[in-house]
Amino acid sequence: MKPFKQAKILLALGIAAIVSLSSPADARSFQDESGYPSVFSYTYLQLGGGLLDTSEDLDGTVYEGRGSVALGDVFYLRGEGSQQEGDDDGDPTTTFLSGSLGVQTMLGERLGIYLDAGYMRNEAELGALKTTIDGPIVALGVRGISPEKAFEAELRYSYSWFDDLNDKTEDRNLLRSELVWRATENFGVYLGGSWEEASDDLTVSTYALGLRLSL
Repeated sequence: MKPFKQAKILLALGIAAIVSLSSPADARSFQDESGYPSVFSYTYLQLGGGLLDTSEDLDGTVYEGRGSVALGDVFYLRGEGSQQEGDDDGDPTTTFLSGSLGVQTMLGERLGIYLDAGYMRNEAELGALKTTIDGPIVALGVRGISPEKAFEAELRYSYSWFDDLNDKTEDRNLLRSELVWRATENFGVYLGGSWEEASDDLTVSTYALGLRLSL
């Protein structure tokens, strides 16, 4: 599927879901248009690390951090960064950074949906050789919480596209799942996994454990 077509479909699905749940025909305030007050914090910081695995038998370590700042009851800013290092001296080191603006609403009493769009940058370094790619990124995700609010789960799909060294448009698909144990209202421990289709021949998986601080 062509990059722009896939991105438009993703954006359209997310916008349609959010707009349909935010109909002005309802007399409720905008943050409660869905009929359910939000139970999720969109102001948080989390840091973690874990294992890297690829389809080319390159194993290593991943360090990651991501955070979000709520802009009122509906919008938020999101930032993310990670570094992947191979176990062997001849393996590359990859650094990923992204920033996005998003919108969120509730689908049900304990289920929420969000959509964000922004820009990403990815650097791969091997000795003196460094390769950089950058381009737009869009993501659609859902968040759920257990009845007792002790556990929170998230599933996020992101899609990015960029021009390679030959000015050919390439794209990447990434699916991330996450489970958070909320030890307190503001502090939690998360277990996350991601699966990325980096190219036709390369699939990258990461598995990480970390801490989350919600405000």
